[in-house]
Amino acid sequence: TITIEHLTGEVKPLDKKEGDNIPGGARNLDGMLIVKAKKTWKESMLSRIVQLTEEAQLSKPRLQRWLDKFGEQYSKAVVLLSLAVAFLGPFLFKWPFFSTTACRGSIYRALGLMVAASPCALAVAPLAYATAISACAKRGILLKGGQVLDALASCHSIAFDKTGTLTTGEFMCKAIEPIHGHAKSVGKGFASCCNPSCEKEALAVAAAMERGTTHPIGRAVVDHSTGKDLPSISVESFENLPGRGIIATL
Repeated sequence: TITIEHLTGEVKPLDKKEGDNIPGGARNLDGMLIVKAKKTWKESMLSRIVQLTEEAQLSKPRLQRWLDKFGEQYSKAVVLLSLAVAFLGPFLFKWPFFSTTACRGSIYRALGLMVAASPCALAVAPLAYATAISACAKRGILLKGGQVLDALASCHSIAFDKTGTLTTGEFMCKAIEPIHGHAKSVGKGFASCCNPSCEKEALAVAAAMERGTTHPIGRAVVDHSTGKDLPSISVESFENLPGRGIIATL
């Protein structure tokens, strides 16, 4: 039994038999696996996910392309304007070329203009996309590029059709249902199917057996029993049948 939830988002365990394909990055839950590698790491699904993430960081969204084009023209304009201040200032405003105790020089003013109008902010802005894509990838969210973030900014509603997109990827025990129902008809009224402690006993038995397995459903049963006042049950023998279930003697 394997799980590929971190690859597809599906939390349901998959039973595999001899001859089945197992994707790279799958995690074994029960039993022992003997596998034969047929592809290299670069051909695996996990490698393609990493490659897509790297390509997404390199792809330029519309805003970044505009910033690159504008930044190039803006940088040239700042340099030309600074040179104009440095060389035309003494003729137009009677500034000295170099600073004196009485007045700042045109060279000093030109350098000040170049520093103040530096397009560093425009050059650093695209890094926000790469940082956001990397942060999402670390949390299991894969983006196809920065244009996805641009579209998300103007999005008002989202429809999800993939299991695992919004879920935690873990099973949870919600209720215990007797096979024949909770109640049965007795005359004109209804009586309980069994005594009030039947659900506790059933949960105690199930939890005692599931403690010997690493199956996700078994872990959900054990977690559900935590903190409840359940009778103590000891397990004398235990056998795990990979992909089928468990057998235990209590």
